[in-house]
Amino acid sequence: MFGDNSVKYMNIELGLTSVNYDDSGYGFDWGNTEKGSKLLASAILAKIGTPTIARVYADKYTRSVIQKLTQDSWSLEAMEVAKWINENTDHTIDISTDEKSQEKESLKEAEELELKAKEERRIEREKQFQQEVQKRLKEKETREKLKKAQREKEESDKSKNAVKQYEAEIKKYKNEIKTQQHTIKKQENEIDRYKQKLEKYQKVLQLLDIPALRKKFTTLDEIEI
Repeated sequence: MFGDNSVKYMNIELGLTSVNYDDSGYGFDWGNTEKGSKLLASAILAKIGTPTIARVYADKYTRSVIQKLTQDSWSLEAMEVAKWINENTDHTIDISTDEKSQEKESLKEAEELELKAKEERRIEREKQFQQEVQKRLKEKETREKLKKAQREKEESDKSKNAVKQYEAEIKKYKNEIKTQQHTIKKQENEIDRYKQKLEKYQKVLQLLDIPALRKKFTTLDEIEI
């Protein structure tokens, strides 16, 4: 619809011009030879050429170029407009400056793209480097954890083995103590039997009342067994 179409030149909105046509509230149009298309032709020729060129050749430019723009979105090179003026009018536009300007812009754009690509590659390399660093740190941390777990297991096994050895020695000592206690008990029983026999002998001597024997065995009470 009229009034909704906009055109940019060097990223700036191209303004309407009434050099040859009164816009009467209409906006730009293309793909035909109506007033909106003529307004667009006049604005383009005035911007690239001069108001005089726009006033004289807007109709011709509309029929030659503007009506052939049938897509919703399109683009025209300023150099193309300048060449059309040079080839279809009595005027001449110096396009060498424009070509150099475009060449510079192309070089600048290429440099900017290259810088952008370099920066993207640098960022990607930095990202890969950081990922590799994190990977190696994680692997190192995992190895350290495994080594620590292995050391702890070995220390635990050593402690368990030491405890087992101590328990075995304690058990051995307890068994030896029991054996010694049994031996001592046996010896105490034998001593008791010897004492009983001695008491019997003493009683027999007393009953016999033989002085010689009594004299010989008077010290039996002092004998320590």
